[in-house]
Amino acid sequence: MLPANEPVAAAPRWNRPPSSSYPADIAVSVYAAKVPLDASRTVAYITLPTAVTGDQAGTRLHVFDLAVE
Repeated sequence: MLPANEPVAAAPRWNRPPSSSYPADIAVSVYAAKVPLDASRTVAYITLPTAVTGDQAGTRLHVFDLAVE
């Protein structure tokens, strides 16, 4: 089971590039998620999805930060 996403920030619209075909009034959000790790093991790699599915299908995943503690 994946951890719940925690909302970090939200805005009523996004800073849309001039050439974008998406409407300017799309609400946007930034989320954080914590994944528990076994401290006795070393993280070798992290695999992120290559596509978004569901109600956001066709959008891209943007990763702004990643930390392993």
